[in-house]
Amino acid sequence: MITRFAQWQLSDRGLHEVLFGGGEAFADQRRAHARGLDRLVEHARRAGAIRQDVTAEDVHVGLLAIASLRTRSRPVMRRLVNLVLAGLTPAEPGARSPARAPAPARATGRAAG
Repeated sequence: MITRFAQWQLSDRGLHEVLFGGGEAFADQRRAHARGLDRLVEHARRAGAIRQDVTAEDVHVGLLAIASLRTRSRPVMRRLVNLVLAGLTPAEPGARSPARAPAPARATGRAAG
């Protein structure tokens, strides 16, 4: 899904505004997208496709990072997609899990911890 999303962003510049833009334009669609992402992440967690500590907010941040590079070359985009996917994927049995920074506090913008 993330790889297809990145490819879609390279070809459709309006996608960024619809999904991540501010204001009231497309607000209902963004809320529906957020609910769908919550369900998708929960399903992926239950299926073992992503790490158990991954949240929809984590995926959203990864997608925002990908969106920020939409004007870059395909190799740059592919590198970032691979890094995001590596961070979401469960470690092999016995492997060390990557360190996890505290999630930022929503209201204050300061790190929780």
